[in-house]
Amino acid sequence: MHRNVNRLHGLLAAALLGVALLSSFAKVNAAQLILRIKAVNPIEKSQPIKIRTNLPQGVKPEDVIDLDGLEIGYDVQNDVYYAHKEVPLGPKAVESFDITIKDIWVISDNRLEALGAQARTLVVMLAASESYNSANALRQQVEAGILKIREHQASNVIKPGVAAVQHIAAYEANMKALGRVKRDIGHLENLVLATGQDPGRLIGDDRRALRIRRDIELPESDYGTAVIQISVQNTSPSETRPIDVKRYLPSEVSPEDVLDPGGLNVATDPESGLSYVYIDDVSLEPGQEKVFDVKIRDKWNVNMPRIGALRNNASNLLSRINEKEAFTSIETSLSGMILELDKIEAEKGPAALSPDYVAFYRDQAKHLDEVEMKINRVRAALKPIEKTKKYGFKVKPPSMKTTWVVIWIILVFLAFLSLLFFLRWYGKTREEQMWTAVVKPGESKGDAESANMDTE
Repeated sequence: MHRNVNRLHGLLAAALLGVALLSSFAKVNAAQLILRIKAVNPIEKSQPIKIRTNLPQGVKPEDVIDLDGLEIGYDVQNDVYYAHKEVPLGPKAVESFDITIKDIWVISDNRLEALGAQARTLVVMLAASESYNSANALRQQVEAGILKIREHQASNVIKPGVAAVQHIAAYEANMKALGRVKRDIGHLENLVLATGQDPGRLIGDDRRALRIRRDIELPESDYGTAVIQISVQNTSPSETRPIDVKRYLPSEVSPEDVLDPGGLNVATDPESGLSYVYIDDVSLEPGQEKVFDVKIRDKWNVNMPRIGALRNNASNLLSRINEKEAFTSIETSLSGMILELDKIEAEKGPAALSPDYVAFYRDQAKHLDEVEMKINRVRAALKPIEKTKKYGFKVKPPSMKTTWVVIWIILVFLAFLSLLFFLRWYGKTREEQMWTAVVKPGESKGDAESANMDTE
């Protein structure tokens, strides 16, 4: 009974901790946020309180300026970082911890200005094009979108009356608006490319670009082996107890990836789709600890084949761009992507399986996603280039005036041919009428011809 009471107090303390956390997310200055955590001991007895709170989604260790004595960990299951520590608290004691975080929920003004400048530059390049009017309308749409983002962002800066949650929600809405702006700029870039001009660094998006693919499969023999250690302990100093063991595996691991469950059973949760290992009623002596070594395929350190595939894609596109000769900016961008892939390949992660190991290779995969998006954008950009450039020659699309001149020339030519056909047909008809006029009744056309010859 005493143990149950202590457990209830611990749960209560954790609940109070969570409430305190939610009510204490405050702004420090234009570049920082404070995450205030309060640890509360609600009972009349000293006890250790375990602090653990997830950092906001997207926050990485490098975004944390000050942990205020706490430690940072990585939640493999939920793909988030968290702050944690066990602190001793006296009866009814309360202790606060302030975690200082960079305000990463802001779209920089420099980024917005670069997008606006790109739109204006592209429209100038299309001044002599038939696409100028539609391009100028897109520019106006881009500038209106940027203005809306700036205004929405300014009105949701954290201040009295604007909570951090509202600030983050505004950022997410602004990112969606930014996506629309980038698609409009991508359209402008494609219009410029179609005229055979170099639009500069491609910073817009293209709906036709291929989606990210992480489906490069390795042969089973090429996967490494990792070990997950699961330990359980009987904390009773005097009683033998049966202990149930259940541990969820990371989302990348399926039952087929479990090479050796180490004496445990393997199953899949039908609701979450996650795999787990378990065993019921492991009998442990007082104070006894038992460790299960679960061997699995290493599903994280698998990025090297993808790096090679992306490098080949970038190199192939670079060869195609070299043939065009006039797109130096795109050529430079592709060369930069290849260098970026080289740097990613040279990165060294942790040696043994751990939360840091999983975090490192997941972050590496996300970095590769960004590079792949850039490569796919260039591939999409080649389509308007190759529509107007054949065999290495620059061919600009004809103007509307030229198009109508060609159409009228074709129509006049067809009219002339029709006139010739009519005159030929008319002349032949007259000749046939003359022969018919000299044929007498009862004579054949051959007899008539003979008579005519005799007459002559």
